Amino acid sequence: MDLKRSVAVMACLGALAGCDSGKPGDRIVAQAGTHELTVQDVVDLLAGAQFPNEGEVIGALANFWVDYTLIAIAAQEDADLRNVDLEPVLLPQFEREIIQLYREASVQADTAIDDSSLRALWDESPPEGRVHARHILLTLPDQATDEQRDSVFNAMNAIRQRIEAGESFSALAIEFSQDPGSKPRGGDLGWFERDQMVRPFEEAAFALQPDEISDIVQTPFGFHLIRVDERETPEFESERDDFRIQVVAQRLRSADSVFLATVEADGGVTVRDGALEVVRELGRAPWQPLNRRATKRTLVEYAGGSLTAGDIQQFLQTRAPEFAGQVQQASDGPLESLLLDLARERLLVGKATDSGIEIDPARRDSLIEVTRDQLVQAADQLGIRRITPIQGESPSGALERTVRGIIHSVLDGSINVIPLGVVTSSLRAEYDGRVLNTGLLKAMERLEEVRGVQGALPLPVRPTPDSAAQSQDPPATAADSAG
Repeated sequence: MDLKRSVAVMACLGALAGCDSGKPGDRIVAQAGTHELTVQDVVDLLAGAQFPNEGEVIGALANFWVDYTLIAIAAQEDADLRNVDLEPVLLPQFEREIIQLYREASVQADTAIDDSSLRALWDESPPEGRVHARHILLTLPDQATDEQRDSVFNAMNAIRQRIEAGESFSALAIEFSQDPGSKPRGGDLGWFERDQMVRPFEEAAFALQPDEISDIVQTPFGFHLIRVDERETPEFESERDDFRIQVVAQRLRSADSVFLATVEADGGVTVRDGALEVVRELGRAPWQPLNRRATKRTLVEYAGGSLTAGDIQQFLQTRAPEFAGQVQQASDGPLESLLLDLARERLLVGKATDSGIEIDPARRDSLIEVTRDQLVQAADQLGIRRITPIQGESPSGALERTVRGIIHSVLDGSINVIPLGVVTSSLRAEYDGRVLNTGLLKAMERLEEVRGVQGALPLPVRPTPDSAAQSQDPPATAADSAG
């Protein structure tokens, strides 16, 4: 991204963020409590570093600095980080578990199936089991022409005619097949079940009876001839228990799908005009501050509530950076589905709460403690939990020196990034931690003056839920907090 394009992106984001970045002047790139990351600080850090002069790079660096500084501030007040309020951070995880409890209590499905009914279901659609097959493969050149494709097809057809004339499939596989794995074994692929081969190959193989030869089958690997040597079809008696579990699971999934569709329909979920483009802009820079009016802009309406731009921004901040990038590039269909899903979750949380469903207090406390322990471990890895001033240095000065040293070490590759994740979101609100638009642009201008725009290795992305705060599944981590 060149400087002009970066400025244009920042200006676009400024329409959402407003002019709050101008209040401290264009000298400051970021602030965390009383600490400041200045334009000159950024120039000092990046002037000799092999990173491109881009807004995304400087923004990532600034966000690292903010999050590390905030945790260091919190640790100076309480080394055990008990002063970090993790309730808001873990709220998405709590809500997911409440929704699951509500769905389990609400979804009704006929799961009592006697043996005769189960046998009838088995007979209606018996499992296909598995097949033991072998093949001959002739590959195609990259970007094959029609003439090349016809040539390979005709060669395979000649092989098939020789098999039909009585020659050994295995011998011809050894002679002609271009699959190095199965060729020495006469094309033997062993036993396989459904969903283990590419779809055209699988469909052809499972359509064959033992000793039958397929027509010529094309897959991304080339042209195949397939022969099935054996088939195994499971017996009802031996598979009854597993089959019962499958049927029950399928009925529960179907009932759950109907239940969720009903919730969405009853909730009257509506995506506002222009909402998708706003979401894409938020995906461009999810940590960029919004002004009050932009924060409150309604994007989705539903019975009893709405989703605002602020809600979506907060959601994006709890996801890995690549997710925000995917949102930015997403087409209308997937993006609208995302908004509908988020609105449905809101509806479900409301219904669960109205039903008196809540997460068990012991479970809540456990999630908080696990998350706090991970945050402490991350702070220890960074060396910012117990910062010792050197002679004549103030605690504030020691903090700034330590965080700058960490950033230097990340830039020169001597240490790996330790992401802290969205656990810092509550600290940003408490200590006024933020990155400023005008400061970012000014830093880009100064860097251009100092060493020009140059391409190089990308800066590691800003701290996200991938480490001390990342997991989507229980047991929760700090990332569970991120939802």
